[in-house]
Amino acid sequence: MIHIKENPSPASKKALGIYEDTLHAIRAGELIRRSVILNESILKIDQHTFDLNRFRRILLLGAGKASTGMGTAMEEILQGYAFESLLITKKGYAPPHPSLRIMETSHPIPDESSIKAGEEIYSLLSSTREDDLVIFLLSGGASALMELPVEGVSLTDLRSVTQLLLASGADIAELNSVRRGLSRIKSGGLARAAHKAKVICLCISDVMGNDLSLIGSGPFFTSSISEEHPLQILDRFNVLEGEFPQVFKALREVSSLAMTPFVPHVIIGDIHTALDAAAVSARKHGLHPLILTYSFCGEAKDLGMNIGGMASNLEHIRSQTGMDCLILGGETTVTVRGAGKGGRSQEVACAAALGIQGVENIAVLSAGTDGSDGPTDAAGGLVDGDTVRKTTPQHFRDALVRNDTYSCLQEANALLITGPTDSNVGDVVICVLCEEI
Repeated sequence: MIHIKENPSPASKKALGIYEDTLHAIRAGELIRRSVILNESILKIDQHTFDLNRFRRILLLGAGKASTGMGTAMEEILQGYAFESLLITKKGYAPPHPSLRIMETSHPIPDESSIKAGEEIYSLLSSTREDDLVIFLLSGGASALMELPVEGVSLTDLRSVTQLLLASGADIAELNSVRRGLSRIKSGGLARAAHKAKVICLCISDVMGNDLSLIGSGPFFTSSISEEHPLQILDRFNVLEGEFPQVFKALREVSSLAMTPFVPHVIIGDIHTALDAAAVSARKHGLHPLILTYSFCGEAKDLGMNIGGMASNLEHIRSQTGMDCLILGGETTVTVRGAGKGGRSQEVACAAALGIQGVENIAVLSAGTDGSDGPTDAAGGLVDGDTVRKTTPQHFRDALVRNDTYSCLQEANALLITGPTDSNVGDVVICVLCEEI
C-alpha cells in the first residue's frame, strides 16, 4: 500500500497511478515467471536449458533487495525438486517464509551480518561439484548485503571508506571499483568459488547500461575493460592513506585476478522494463507520454531543477507535441554537505517543487523502484504547484543545502512511502499535466 498526501490533485493521482502500475510490472515474481519455464525436467531460462534430473543437487541462492521475491517465484517453478536455498536481503525486506532460508543484512553500509552472509554463501559455493546446479538470483543492493573482505582489511575500514565515498558523491561505478579491490566476493569472486559447478545468474539490474561488473559488484563477472584504478578514485575523493593504511595496501596489491569461469547472466528486468511499463500505464490513464531518457545521472538537485523547468512548461509542450506526460529513469548522486536526512529521489522532488511552484495542473513524482531512498523509509516524493506553499520556498532551498529533504517533504505532506517493493531497477521520474481525472 502506497502512502501519500490526502486529497492529491488530478495530476498527482495520475502520476501515482502510473507509478503503482510500474512497480507491479517490475515485481520480482512477475519478472521470474516471464523468464523461466519448467517443462517436465527441463528448466529453460532465456536460451539456456538444464535437465534437472542430471544434477546431484540444486542450489537456489541469491542476494539483493529483490532476492526473496525472485526466490519465492523460483520455488513455485521448481516444485517437486529438492533444492538448498540461501537468499540474502535487506533488513525488513523478508516476509516470513516457511521453506526458504533467508538472511537479512545491512544496506547501504555492510555490517557484521553482511560478513556472516558473505562467509556462508562463499562456503556453500566452494563446496559445489561438477554435478551441482547453482541458480543465483542477483539484484541491486547485493554489494553491501554480502561481503567478505580480503585479508588485512577490517569491516570498520570497509564501512568507513564506503561512507566517505557515498557522502562525497561517488557514483556506483566509482564505489564498486574500490569495493571490488577489497572483497573476495566481488569481481567474479563467487564464480571462482563455484568453478566446478554449473552456474546461471538471473539479474534484476539497477545499473544503467546493465554492466555485469556493476550489478552487485559482479560476483560472477570480471570486467575485461580497463577502468580507473581504485587508488586514483580514493585520491580524487580525498580519502587519505594515513587513515586507512590497510585499504591502500590491499588496493596496491590488486593485480590481474585468477581466471574467472564464464557464467551466463540473464537480465530479466531493468530500467527499460520500468519506463516502458510506465508509458503503457500513462496511455491507459488517457495521457500521451514521452520517455525522455533511460539513463539520467549527475547531482540529484541539479536534475530536479531541470525537471522542474521542463514540467512547468508542459502546457506549452503539449500544445506543440501533444505530449502531456514526461517519463525519465536513471540514477543520480548526492554530495552530502549537511547533516540532514534524505535521499537522491527526495532531493530531485524538492528541487522540482521549487521549479513548479504556483503552476497549476502539474505534478512531479520522483522515486526509487526499491521503496527505499537513501537511509530512509521513503521511496521519494510527489510534488505539485501547491507543495512549496505548504511551507516556504526558503525552507525547500535550505533543505537542499542541508541535505534534509525528508523533513521538508514530510512537513509539506509530500513524502512517498511504499514499503519494500520486491524490485530494484533504478529511479523514475514521472511528470504529468492533467486538469481533471
